[in-house]
Amino acid sequence: MRGKLKLVLAIVVTAAVAALGTWLAVGRAGGGSPPPPEPVDVALDPFTTNLRDGRVVQVSLVLRVAGAEAAKALETKHGADVRHQVYRVLRGMTAADLAGTAGMDRLRQAVWQALAAPAAPAAENETGSAGGGAQAPGAGAGSSGTGAGEAAGASGGGTGGAGLGLPVLEVLITDLIVQ
Repeated sequence: MRGKLKLVLAIVVTAAVAALGTWLAVGRAGGGSPPPPEPVDVALDPFTTNLRDGRVVQVSLVLRVAGAEAAKALETKHGADVRHQVYRVLRGMTAADLAGTAGMDRLRQAVWQALAAPAAPAAENETGSAGGGAQAPGAGAGSSGTGAGEAAGASGGGTGGAGLGLPVLEVLITDLIVQ
């Protein structure tokens, strides 16, 4: 009788330990995920370039990115790519495209698409830039009749929607001058 009691007690204790371990593992996997990193603002040097209609634009941008690591990577590894894409977007727009708050919103969206949208596969980029299929970043798109559509296409935000795939949460315009 004593042997059976020890066996039952050992089974109960083992089951309790296993249940506790499972409960802890499930609790950590579901509710213990780390919080998202605090957003960090990265101010870019001002951009000055010609617009599609021959006017000149000067714009200052701030990119809000997901955490300090993303900010450092943006500044050290992707700075040239970011500037290239912003210039592509700007050169595809006209002064009318940038007019008013709607114009600023179009610019913010086009820049965000060029920087944050997932990158297209390399083969798609090559065929898109030469064959008129999906667009590579900056390859330009067929005109939809609006400058905003052309700017989105020039930034990679048109058909195909290819961008750099950077962790940009938001694009902020801190200064915009069209001459």
